[in-house]
Amino acid sequence: MGRAMSKIRKTKPYIEIDRDSYDYDRLIDGIDQVIQFHFTTYPEFDTRQSAIKLVDTYEEIMIVFWSKEEVQIVLDELKRSLAIIASAYENIPTLVAEDLEMNATVCDDLRYDKFLNTTNLNFVTADVKPERNASIAVKALKPLATHYSGLVEAIEMTRRELPTGIATTNRQSFNQWALVHATVLLAREHSTMNIPNSMDQSGPLYKLLKDVFDVFGIKKTSFKRTYESWAKYIDGNLKNYDLASI
Repeated sequence: MGRAMSKIRKTKPYIEIDRDSYDYDRLIDGIDQVIQFHFTTYPEFDTRQSAIKLVDTYEEIMIVFWSKEEVQIVLDELKRSLAIIASAYENIPTLVAEDLEMNATVCDDLRYDKFLNTTNLNFVTADVKPERNASIAVKALKPLATHYSGLVEAIEMTRRELPTGIATTNRQSFNQWALVHATVLLAREHSTMNIPNSMDQSGPLYKLLKDVFDVFGIKKTSFKRTYESWAKYIDGNLKNYDLASI
């Protein structure tokens, strides 16, 4: 079991970027500027919408990247963990459970007081207040312990129906394949940039890729191997994989 558990932590599932976050706005602004620079002779090109589409395409690839075997192990672990939580909660004396709920409220209140004492904001609105995490979690314990068996059935069904996904042990390579794919699709849609069969350190697509990767925080001077592996495993081959519906 120890060996299996170490395996599933090699590749973390991709978490989509929060569309309401500063990081997302910064990313879109950066890609927008790159597209404006590389397609300056086509002012009718909606660069911001294209930037959004590039990021969307990148994330559509990233979220189907998993190993079926690894996800099955994680689902099995979740099922076992639910049983442990339910058993533990059922064995907490009633008065202790009530004390736990009260202390959760106290912890949330203390966290809020600390926030008020350290914030520089003149006005505190609901969207910046710290969430009452302890209270939310403790209120979820009783229904979870009572009804977890139904969730176990859903976990088992999900496990049986899992698509294979796109398995790879190299997160960095897949991350780069997804970014190459999103960038090339943009260039193809615009149909003004040559898409070469192989990549050297020159040409308009190379320069576009370099700038897009820079915005994503990936400093890269050669795309030869990444481009070749993307062309082999991703380009035109997505339909051949057993993927989840997006």
